[in-house]
Amino acid sequence: MDNTALKKFAVSARIKLIAGVKARAKLFGIEATGIEELQKFDDVLVVNGDPVENRHKILYNHLVSEIKAHALEYPFEDAYEMVMEEVAYTWFNRLIAIRFMEVHDYLPIQMHLLSSTEGRPEPDALYNANQLVHTLSLDQTIVWKHQDEHDQNELFKYLLVHQSHQLGELIPEAFSAISSSEELLLPDNLLGKNSVIDELVHDLDDRNWEEVEVVGWLYQFYNSEVKERVGGLKNKAVSKRYLPTVTQLFTPKWVVKYMLQNSLGKLYMSLYPTSKLYQQWEYYLSKDETPSKILPDHINKIEDIKMIDPACGSGHILIEAFDLFYQMYLERGYNPREIPTVIMENNIYGMEIDKRSAQIAHICLVLKALEKQSRMLKRSKKLSYHIFEFKDAVQTIEGLHYCFDESEIEQIKELEAYLKNAKQFGSLLQLPEFAYDVLLSKAQKYMAKETSDLFESSTQDLFEEFLIPMLELSIAMNTKYDIVCTNPPYHNKYNPTLKTFMQKNYPDTKSDMYSAFIEKCFKWTTGNGYSAMMTPFTWMFIASHELLRRTLIEKGSISSLIQLEYSAFEDATVPLCTFVLQNQLINTEGTYIRLSDFKGGMDIQANKVIKASKNTNISYKYIKDSKNFKLIPGAPLVYWISEKIIKTFEYPSLNSISESKAGIVSGEDSLYLRLWFEIESSKINYSAEEFKDKDTYLWVPINKGGSYRKYYGNYEHIINIFEIWNSKTINVSVRRSDPSYYFKPAVSWSYVTSGSPSFRITKNKLSATAAPNLFFSDEVTLYYSIGLLNSKISNLYLNFLNPTINLNVTNVSSIPILGMEKSTHVVNNVQENIESSKQDWDSFETSWDFEQHPLVLGHYSKISNASAKWNLIAEERFNKLKVNEEELNRIFIEIYGLQDELTPEVEDKDVTVRKAEVDRDVRSFLSYLVGVIFGRYRLDKPGLAFAGGEFNLDEFGSYKPDKDNIIPITAEHYFEDDIVSKITELVAIIYGKDTLNENLQFIATHLGMKESETAEDTIRRYFMKDFYKDHLKIYQKRPIYWQFSSGKKGAFKGLMYLHRYDKYTLARIRTDYVLKLTTTLNQLIEHAQVIIDGNVSAKEVARARKEREAYEAQLQELREYDLILKQLADQEIDLDLDDGVKVNYAKFQDIPFKKDNGRSDKKNLFEKI
Repeated sequence: MDNTALKKFAVSARIKLIAGVKARAKLFGIEATGIEELQKFDDVLVVNGDPVENRHKILYNHLVSEIKAHALEYPFEDAYEMVMEEVAYTWFNRLIAIRFMEVHDYLPIQMHLLSSTEGRPEPDALYNANQLVHTLSLDQTIVWKHQDEHDQNELFKYLLVHQSHQLGELIPEAFSAISSSEELLLPDNLLGKNSVIDELVHDLDDRNWEEVEVVGWLYQFYNSEVKERVGGLKNKAVSKRYLPTVTQLFTPKWVVKYMLQNSLGKLYMSLYPTSKLYQQWEYYLSKDETPSKILPDHINKIEDIKMIDPACGSGHILIEAFDLFYQMYLERGYNPREIPTVIMENNIYGMEIDKRSAQIAHICLVLKALEKQSRMLKRSKKLSYHIFEFKDAVQTIEGLHYCFDESEIEQIKELEAYLKNAKQFGSLLQLPEFAYDVLLSKAQKYMAKETSDLFESSTQDLFEEFLIPMLELSIAMNTKYDIVCTNPPYHNKYNPTLKTFMQKNYPDTKSDMYSAFIEKCFKWTTGNGYSAMMTPFTWMFIASHELLRRTLIEKGSISSLIQLEYSAFEDATVPLCTFVLQNQLINTEGTYIRLSDFKGGMDIQANKVIKASKNTNISYKYIKDSKNFKLIPGAPLVYWISEKIIKTFEYPSLNSISESKAGIVSGEDSLYLRLWFEIESSKINYSAEEFKDKDTYLWVPINKGGSYRKYYGNYEHIINIFEIWNSKTINVSVRRSDPSYYFKPAVSWSYVTSGSPSFRITKNKLSATAAPNLFFSDEVTLYYSIGLLNSKISNLYLNFLNPTINLNVTNVSSIPILGMEKSTHVVNNVQENIESSKQDWDSFETSWDFEQHPLVLGHYSKISNASAKWNLIAEERFNKLKVNEEELNRIFIEIYGLQDELTPEVEDKDVTVRKAEVDRDVRSFLSYLVGVIFGRYRLDKPGLAFAGGEFNLDEFGSYKPDKDNIIPITAEHYFEDDIVSKITELVAIIYGKDTLNENLQFIATHLGMKESETAEDTIRRYFMKDFYKDHLKIYQKRPIYWQFSSGKKGAFKGLMYLHRYDKYTLARIRTDYVLKLTTTLNQLIEHAQVIIDGNVSAKEVARARKEREAYEAQLQELREYDLILKQLADQEIDLDLDDGVKVNYAKFQDIPFKKDNGRSDKKNLFEKI
């Protein structure tokens, strides 16, 4: 199949069919805005001046009633859209089914309805319409009328409707009776160029129609754009209307085969142990050659096996089950002509909440049956299938007293209440145990009764439409099945109704619909029966699914399980597994396959399973007893771990020597959390050791996790603890946590970890929920635990205790703690590692303990020498940490006795201190110099010099910061105090004037100096184009140096230091820089004009004209910039640093102004973040 072509067609067909259906509705005055009353003359409806046939009048009235019925539950526009969409997809389903049938010569009319086999432009059926009068029960007069009028459109629609009627009589579940809306709104021009049928026939060649699965794929693609619009699996709470679309996924074919071969296949092999049929099954996993004799007691032959897909979608699993049953019946010697009917009547069941999916599932089963017995429809025998659609019980069934006694009527009314939201709850419904078969028998007997009473006749109609389907569904719901096989919905963004239902009916598995389905499907199986599913693999490990795991392990067994590679299934954004459970405890050993390491998509995964099925000894295949999982905390399904590891859980865990406290929840981080460099430094208490008084503190450090970094670091955030404790308007969701644990030493880590976890010491800080923690009673256990947690031993345990991205306290504290008697060596190493990591963290200006840039340490005359020294320091620190970590690994591997499973070596990428990188270091050096220019740092004193408060220039030493807090950045050297001049001055001060040029050259080289540039040119280009990008990245889009920018032409740029801003800063920049630059640009324009008017070469004139145009564009940009600069300067805006950069920055962005041409526009004062 060509999936690209299929999707292109399906998406196009949906658009065209809906448009065609709406066009037909508009003819009758029906639109999204309402229903326009049609003209009427003497009880005759008139459309476009023509009288409406009586038959169409009836269809029209039914259509209006249908829309109005939907409008009782939904807004009118939604009701209208729902009816239009239902008509469109129903015709889509019919067209693709008919196309499949005609390609395979399955149609009872024995000719093509949609295409021509003779190369004619019109389909064969249209050309030979007169031959079909008897076959399709056509009215010959109508056929002649359309032929005489050469109205092929109406004649084709007439044939299509009657072919659908005929198929509906033979297979009513697949081709349900054509409703009034479907017939009336059947689009026109179906055979035109680029029409739906034209694309169906000509854009999808016959190779696409070889397998029945094409019907399911087309349906999936038909819904794809709606699914993306609604939100797929990432959406918020989903309404009942879109729930089927959002939760549908097309299960990969090999997964379906695995599930069926290892459930239905194993049951068959238990029933017929001498069979060799399993040799044909590529994905069959068996521990030995002898099949298990464990099977349901009631099964004596194949007809006794009942298999259901309770979320069958378009029937993909059911048609594969059909093929497998067919193989089995053939092997047992059944008549091939009779097998399809036997399978449908005895073996296969399906349930679905989505009407269109149920239609497709019926169609697919019909087509699969026809594949085996192509003459089936031509025998005019009605076919019946066990596929049930969930329908909301919104219609109160009247007249029950004609058939049932009072207690039975009460039961039916109670059942109606249960099914009120059947389309939303589907197979998860738990219906009361009533004698539904008795009720159904009574209803069918009443249906057979002949009556002339109009009320009784109406009651029979209600029974046929509502009661009998409801009772048949209830019988199916309360039946146990030998095989339950499904790919359930993955969804946990519940709407209020669904949330209440899940909490009430599935309290242990309510966290996701798929986990509730696991519970329901397992309970649905007969004793010794199988439940086979494909779901996210989170249920195997995470704490919220522990009760589900224990239930499955204690009440049944895991027959087999395949854990897929994390991103193998492109259609789902969740990691998946597929597995088979058996409802028995006699044999609890199972086969497990771990495909986590095999990237490359589903084809790679399938090939690995095939290989594992053929080989006993293969590295990623395991045989495990599911009872052993109970020995591990949380009972995770860690089938790949060794017996040695399992035995370590006999020892105490970290939980026995530590305790954890929930972190602070601010309720509104944007109000109460900041990055530390946003705030006035004097307001932050970095060294608090205990929480004495809620009125004492303002801003204090808080851990929020962060990137992969061990031992020390990721200290960036602060929290307004005063407001958290004292504000009267604080969010109700705030959680202050236990203040007695504030600022205490602890081990902390990031809750969300995409790779290996990393653990850090934390002191004098609070913790947020994004940074879980463990507290210890003494420093020895604290440091020992940090060493253990950062070792390979910890990584090994955490990989199986929770191989997801969310690492919680329960997982970490479950690690067994051994070898405390060897703590001295471990503690010494850990303390060294913490110190090394702190030195590294503090070497960069985003640390609040940063003192001086590494390139200004020591007394060097050349930056190259300073850089070489820094490289040596960083390299020694890196190597020391690596050696220490390898030693810790060796110690812990020996303590835990895992020498056969782990080696102590540490890869460079896992050492979390930084080596020197000259290009990065030069850029960070320039950032440091900018800080010196503004007074954030001093050359003569380490640490922060000024970060908010009252600025006093006299407090600084020999080098004075810039007086007006404005450093211009321009493409040319227009100002004496521009950034390049300032940088050059500082380089000369730090390293000496004698080596200035060499040092500037060194800087320029590592900024990517071009051949045509001087060193100053390169530095200027860097500040014009890249400095602010680097600054935003380093400071996480919370810049402390703000860049003025006149616009894309770059007429003017400049920097200011946020912490020195005052309400006169904007006035100064306007007066001292922008207006002066305006004068300079005017002079440059005049100079260029002189050249143009002078006696010079054409080349010089051309260059001068180009320069003049550039200056004029810059001047225009600068004039507009001056407008908003003046507007804001006149406001004398004050800033409160406590509000943070985001709030303060926004005050100067998107400022409205009027251009010279009078049009309104908006402009930013500062560079857009």
